[in-house]
Amino acid sequence: MPRHPEARKRWREIYAQTFGRIRPSLRSEVTVITNIGAHSSMAYYGLVAQFGKAGQPAAVSVDDIKRYLLACRAPHIALIKRLINAGYRVVFVSHPPSQIMSQDVFAVIDDLLTEAMAAERCQVFHARRWINKMGGFPESFRSTEVNSQAGQPDWIHGSDLYYASLANMLLRTFGGADRRGPDW
Repeated sequence: MPRHPEARKRWREIYAQTFGRIRPSLRSEVTVITNIGAHSSMAYYGLVAQFGKAGQPAAVSVDDIKRYLLACRAPHIALIKRLINAGYRVVFVSHPPSQIMSQDVFAVIDDLLTEAMAAERCQVFHARRWINKMGGFPESFRSTEVNSQAGQPDWIHGSDLYYASLANMLLRTFGGADRRGPDW
């Protein structure tokens, strides 16, 4: 669900006009592109609360992180399963790799979430791999918004240019006749 109230309202209207009207026989022709459950910044802070302090990670194994993520993301994964089981084609997009700290932890989170979604028969688009192939996260992809609660730059989301570039890549990757998807 979008974070802005106007976008939420529009999303609800679009949902009612689309998903509610799609005949089951046509669902396989519909591609749902989502990042539900991908909010790696929330996962990071949850991990910090569970296992250590920000900037000073405790001795946490990848298995610990995986168990934590699967437990926290169970409702999101259940929704993805429901869409797939209903016959929709679902593409999961990982979080923008815009982090300015603890990038190694965020990379593990992205890897584990894309792996979990792929295990549910969901196609995945791993944004961090895409950005790495481009040579890294360019400054023009960074959000210029300020987090109103913290008074700090928004390092969680990308810029409009990031999202436009991502949308173009998703269309090129998943929107054509070749619907298999990449190895991102």
